[in-house]
Amino acid sequence: MHYIKEKRTIERIRLSGLNTASIEHKGTLREVTILNASEVGVCISGPSLPVGSVVRLYIEPQKNDLTNISLYCKTVWSREDGPVSKQTGLSLLHTNKILFKQDLESFTSLVDLARIDEDR
Repeated sequence: MHYIKEKRTIERIRLSGLNTASIEHKGTLREVTILNASEVGVCISGPSLPVGSVVRLYIEPQKNDLTNISLYCKTVWSREDGPVSKQTGLSLLHTNKILFKQDLESFTSLVDLARIDEDR
């Protein structure tokens, strides 16, 4: 019997209710939709990005107690087929945990709040 091994080891959480999400790539800012997220990355729908490129992800959470989030990410996969065209997987780059400490904490809180909302 043939078994398909699931590559995902971390649970993906749907992030709904985001006011604005955008990425900056090569000096150009583009709006994106965040499809789901985990503590280590996000899946976005929007412009096509080459695998291996580094982008800056900006998120403006709708929750009043969370601050705007700005994190660097690396494109780890990209595809243009499926139910939503131009999906891209971004892995968070934790190159400077001191400089981006507040952003990382806000992002983790955003994922945790979405997980709680999903469980309801």
